[in-house]
Amino acid sequence: MTDVGQRVAAGVMAIALCGASHATVPLAPPPDADAIFSRARDAASTQHCPARLEYVIAVAAEINGHAVQNHFRATYLYDLDYLHVAALSEEEERSPHVPHGANIVVAPFGVTLIGLSRALTAKFNHAGPPPELLGVPELEPSYTFGLTRGRAPEVAPQSAGVQSPSPLRLIGSTGARTRDYDVQFVAVEKYGSAEAYHLRLTPVRDPTRYRLRELWVDVDSYAVLQAVTQGNFSDGPPTRSKWRTTYHDLNGCRVIDREVAFETLAYGRDRAYQKTTISFHIIDDPAAYRVPVVTFRRPLRDDDLVEPDDDTTPSPPPPAPP
Repeated sequence: MTDVGQRVAAGVMAIALCGASHATVPLAPPPDADAIFSRARDAASTQHCPARLEYVIAVAAEINGHAVQNHFRATYLYDLDYLHVAALSEEEERSPHVPHGANIVVAPFGVTLIGLSRALTAKFNHAGPPPELLGVPELEPSYTFGLTRGRAPEVAPQSAGVQSPSPLRLIGSTGARTRDYDVQFVAVEKYGSAEAYHLRLTPVRDPTRYRLRELWVDVDSYAVLQAVTQGNFSDGPPTRSKWRTTYHDLNGCRVIDREVAFETLAYGRDRAYQKTTISFHIIDDPAAYRVPVVTFRRPLRDDDLVEPDDDTTPSPPPPAPP
């Protein structure tokens, strides 16, 4: 065979191999979005959180172009699902506000004196103007926007000397329950040093209750790294804005890093909060940073930050009559 013939034969062979390679490589099917969502719930149901968390909630925003920030000390007892937040910010403790009246609330772990003046006057329900940026942030660090579905029952020991595991938060299964969301796979994306499944969620009912719209789930551990929700907290302007919530690992427990509002929170012409951010800072030495048992605060405000119930499991139907 001449050199020209050899080159022509080689070219024909290369084209044939190239065409064959393109023809025999099948496209990989996209990951199962529902399976990823279920695995993320399974991962959360096995997490172990500290029995007691001491932390600081930082609330920051801009008002008329000026950056303002308040810090509140808080305690969360995970096993008891008990939350206690200092009713005054650290900024107000350093520069006390003097209201003009008092209300008294008896709490399980102490007494909260609301709107108490320094002179302990007997005038009631005449508190002065609020000094904080927003109201008291009554927020727990492990909040999941309805993914949590209560706690697992304790498992009886199988043999002597074997202890049953402590109760864990359940995040449920999409199989046996009524579906809360339609879940779509978007892509595998880089998230910091990890890779994450990006999911898009559409509530199948009650969108004001089922707020999750997007999730980023770690491809290895199936831990939730980030969530986008439509609305946050119980009432007011925060419920009408989109929010981005990021999580980080605390010795096997997923806790919130920060929550950022997409939109301005407008409580009126004179109260519009821009770039609102709520951050959680865990205290390494809880004994040195306790929330006081007796706390002083004003009456409830229209901008207090309160989370709705984290358990969105529908109540079981009543038993059939005999």
